[in-house]
Amino acid sequence: MQIFWFSIVFATLISSALSLSGPCTDCPWPERGGNSRHTGSAQSLLNSTKCSAVDSIKWKVNVGGESCSSPAIAANGTIYVNTVYVKGENLFSRLVAIDPGDGTVKWNFTTSDGRLDVECSYSSPAIGKDGTVYVGSDDHNLYAIHANDGTLKWKFTAQGTVHSPVIGKDGTVYVGSEDSQIYALHSDDGTLKWKTGAGGTVESSAAISADGTVHIASGENLLALDPLTGTVKWKLRYTRYGHEFSSLAIAADGTLYVGDQAGTLTAVSPHGKLKWSYEFRDHPSIYSTIYSTPAIGADGTVYCGSLDRKLRAVNSSGSLKWAFQTGGKPGYGVGLDTSPAIAADGTVFVGSYDGGIVGGEGHLYAFHPDTGALKWKYQAGRCSVKSPAIAADGTVYVNICEQMYAFQCAPLTSVPTSVPTSVPTSVPTSVPTTIASSSSGDGRVESNPFFNAVKAGDEMA
Repeated sequence: MQIFWFSIVFATLISSALSLSGPCTDCPWPERGGNSRHTGSAQSLLNSTKCSAVDSIKWKVNVGGESCSSPAIAANGTIYVNTVYVKGENLFSRLVAIDPGDGTVKWNFTTSDGRLDVECSYSSPAIGKDGTVYVGSDDHNLYAIHANDGTLKWKFTAQGTVHSPVIGKDGTVYVGSEDSQIYALHSDDGTLKWKTGAGGTVESSAAISADGTVHIASGENLLALDPLTGTVKWKLRYTRYGHEFSSLAIAADGTLYVGDQAGTLTAVSPHGKLKWSYEFRDHPSIYSTIYSTPAIGADGTVYCGSLDRKLRAVNSSGSLKWAFQTGGKPGYGVGLDTSPAIAADGTVFVGSYDGGIVGGEGHLYAFHPDTGALKWKYQAGRCSVKSPAIAADGTVYVNICEQMYAFQCAPLTSVPTSVPTSVPTSVPTSVPTTIASSSSGDGRVESNPFFNAVKAGDEMA
């Protein structure tokens, strides 16, 4: 009888532990790109409030430092953002937790020792099912932090800057580092499950397909890894020197979409076969590097920005749907290096810095998904507007300079069938023109001579 009850208790404990493992499925925006596939769509997409136009700024709060990453949003609405701030002659990074009601800072946790050599933080937080918040740092550590009080749960030390983590279905935390390694960690204590050499510096975040395969871009390599062992399933290598990949996104059918420094958006099958490439460069003198992680709409449309200051919508077949030129002269300054976010009604939000590095202006744009028509924009002055995140009630959170903004969207009872013509009075009324759409896909190419397929087990470059 004792053995029987012990078995029951043991099974219950195991079941409870497993129930708290994995990504936060109740969180509207638990990690970079809104989910583990990085589609740029909120977890609670079908339940979200529809949004036609910005109603007002709900609140804004000084988070004490610049952030170049996307916020994460917990099930209770708490917003987490990774920032860098100056103290004396030193740079520190810290994770800040913000109350969604009024923007009050709940707590902050310093994630560096003051010896940072960067002026911005690129690691976006990820939230586990038990509420633990994971974030990378330039001090070579991945931190796991308790959500209730902001205290340290554990940390894992790599040999280079640690970028945005992603959480598997079993709770495994996957993260890449600039030490050219990809790590898989136990979420309960941070111990190492496995590590795999990536063949190049990892400055992107992994994405996880429906079957659990871990995909990540590493320098000039695009890899698919077995989630249990880290074994390389397949690899594509970009042979054009110096043209590295950005972070990738995975569509519902398993297609991988990834941009690169050459200004090319590429679609790859789940088995590592090149489907198509689309060249963003419209003119040889225009710099069209893609740092943006693509976002994928419900109909399969891929939205992606580049340094030529265009947001492009590309059909899943590789043809151009529409393109929108933001302000400023193309090819100069910062451009669209942020990642789009897609609301419940399909509205596409993206942040930018338009104009030169000196004297430019930042904007948050909202676009109609079918036509690329501008719904509205918010002018942020001489501040860069970063990658937005969308809460379950439709609130859009975005970092602007050293502040977190909460934009309260105007709710609708149904999805709009036409483009709203009104622009809020608090938003500038001048609108950049939309570039004519093309159904022929003038930038599409069926093959890319700079891609080489590499068999599983081959040595990394």
